[in-house]
Amino acid sequence: MTEAKFVEQLQSIEAERLGDAAVSVSEAAVRVRGRLAEMRATETDEEFAVSVPNEALRTVFVTLCRRYGIDVFRASKRRDARLMIRVPSTFVKTVFMPIFDALAEATESHLADVAERALRAAFPTDRPGGAGVG
Repeated sequence: MTEAKFVEQLQSIEAERLGDAAVSVSEAAVRVRGRLAEMRATETDEEFAVSVPNEALRTVFVTLCRRYGIDVFRASKRRDARLMIRVPSTFVKTVFMPIFDALAEATESHLADVAERALRAAFPTDRPGGAGVG
């Protein structure tokens, strides 16, 4: 998949998770920020510590937070790499994490495909059908 197709895939994932596949990229962000504001009007923010397993997914997480106006921070005096956010729990459960999980899955799949193609090109095998496992 080309980078342009991957970008389109990411944009469509966000729109689909918002329930409107035809929504524009800028309108999607506006809708999410609007939902966050609505939930903050009725709920208090809670602190969430999120462990993100690798740099690529950390980038996805931080990018979404910035896109939606959520501050990301690290807890003081903590040595772990968990990222912290303060938002209503309903927002995390019903809006943010479903979008993040879907984008994370697409990102990991895309990166695995890119790595596989690059490795096959860099290190061709003499064995028909590749090395296989097992």
